[in-house]
Amino acid sequence: SLEAGIAAELHQLTELIDRYAPEDRLRDLLLVPLDLYNIKVALRAWARQRGALGVATDGRAADSPVDADDLYGLPGTRSIERIRAAVLGEADNVVSLAGAGDRDAASRALADAIERSLHVYSAAGASGQALELALDRLSRLFRVAAARPTPNASVDSEDAEAEPDGVAAALQAEADVAAAELVVRGSAGGLRWDIARWGLLDMPNMAELEDLYASEPQEWAGRLGPFSGEMRRVLGAIAEGENAAATLHAAQHRLGATMVSWLLRPPCFSFAYAYARKKLDDLANLRLLCLTRLRGVDQDQGAQRIRFGMAAA
Repeated sequence: SLEAGIAAELHQLTELIDRYAPEDRLRDLLLVPLDLYNIKVALRAWARQRGALGVATDGRAADSPVDADDLYGLPGTRSIERIRAAVLGEADNVVSLAGAGDRDAASRALADAIERSLHVYSAAGASGQALELALDRLSRLFRVAAARPTPNASVDSEDAEAEPDGVAAALQAEADVAAAELVVRGSAGGLRWDIARWGLLDMPNMAELEDLYASEPQEWAGRLGPFSGEMRRVLGAIAEGENAAATLHAAQHRLGATMVSWLLRPPCFSFAYAYARKKLDDLANLRLLCLTRLRGVDQDQGAQRIRFGMAAA
């Protein structure tokens, strides 16, 4: 079956990572984001259930309950069943997913993401949308932090040359493109700033971002000085009149192509990351696309959770 085949592929890949990963951080970098993705789905369903019980979400009428089971992704360091039970069964004790005594990087990351996202949910007036945006942002921030070599890590000469312009830099660029996309699409789509801002957690220059958010793209010229890297590149192109969707797609494709090029390197950290991430992205997208079609889940909901990146290349 689809599930059995994907589970077998994932099991083999996880064994490969556990046995041959050149550094421990590779396992966290690849598997913890899967947990964060599944926590996002569970917390979003939890927020909708609260809405169905009469607790307003996003300042609108309460959402009807949804069965989110089909929208979970692949398991990472925690099983999907454990995540679902912790969030949908005992939301007040959701931090138990990490375990009170856990000190490993994965558990700390999960506990921090859950704590911060629930804070966002409360601060944003019980907004499920803010909750989801915050978890997406926290997942990207985790990737960047996990990709950086630890001070005592042994990094071979080729990867030493690739850092900091290698994996961590590419993931930071991905996070910047995602932030730019939120500014562009959120502003154009009428998403309120007090909700959108939670998808920009820990971004510098928040005052300048709020100013851009409230302005038309043609007014951005001269206001992009505080920004750099992919953020400035994307916003600058749109300010000059380029099509927003095409500009964002080109940036995603460019970064995906960079990571695909790592597959041509000899065995090293970036090669291992590119190999495993490509496989994980393909498995996750295949599963979501098939399940949304086979089980009658609304295709728009499934499309929102498709993972771009190397798949875009």
